[in-house]
Amino acid sequence: MSSSRVQTPILSMTGFGKSEGSIQGTRYRVEMKSLNHRYLEIKVRLPRELSSAEIPLRGQLQKELGRGSIELKVERLVDDSDPGATAINIELARKYYAELEALRLATGIETRPTIADLLRCPDLFEGASGAQELSSEDAWSGLSPIIREATHSLLSMRSTEGQALGVTLLGSISELRTSIETLRKLREKSASEYPIKLRESIERVMEQFKVAREWREEQFIETRLSQELALLAEKTDVEEELVRFAGHLDHFEKTLREKGPIGKKLDFLLQELGREINTLGNKAQSMEMSSHVVAVKVKIDQLREQSLNIK
Repeated sequence: MSSSRVQTPILSMTGFGKSEGSIQGTRYRVEMKSLNHRYLEIKVRLPRELSSAEIPLRGQLQKELGRGSIELKVERLVDDSDPGATAINIELARKYYAELEALRLATGIETRPTIADLLRCPDLFEGASGAQELSSEDAWSGLSPIIREATHSLLSMRSTEGQALGVTLLGSISELRTSIETLRKLREKSASEYPIKLRESIERVMEQFKVAREWREEQFIETRLSQELALLAEKTDVEEELVRFAGHLDHFEKTLREKGPIGKKLDFLLQELGREINTLGNKAQSMEMSSHVVAVKVKIDQLREQSLNIK
């Protein structure tokens, strides 16, 4: 790859966005937080008067965010300079108190509900204007532009973090390519040294048991060498795994340039990389090769951890 930058923006699943706006004269603040998740999980908290907008709101988030654990909170803003800006919903307070008292009697609790208990109940305080529950159409038409602005802010952060993730992933891929080349050289080294070691081993055995010369020692050694080398090639050659591993690295890097969600595809490719290096490790012909295999496994685990945060 000619550049350390990923040309197609990668979206992280981590981000934060917020915005403010007015709906029928009342100001609201929207805050959105996104964390990584295997699927899309949406948690929404709306003021009572905007609760009818929840269904279209969820549909909008589903369409724009795709994957991740999303927490969205909409809260009504109060102007402290306006003495009539807030009011206690007395009727709602009475209902809460009656329900708490009924719960107390049903459970046998002696302590009566207090003001502190009531203050923990939602929507007890409301703005003097705009606090009446709105129809689904009015609530969503007023809320949607504020949601779009907060979503844009969140996606911008996702893009920034995704770009940084992409650079990190490319650096890890480059390190894995270097490791594979090292393993290929070690394989060649082991293959060149094995016939010499095998010949020395056979000669030591024949010398130990004083094999008669009429056995045609040289011919026997060459025949045995050929058999052992053929068996070694069948059981321990790792060239096929090295080629497939390099191919998966190419595919991984190509996927980083693709548009749309790529997180699940990267996860699949990492599983394939893990499978190849496990097979290669089982065939390792030296402690030096085994040591490099362990290092590659650690790097793959790091890649998997990083890619879990990609949409």
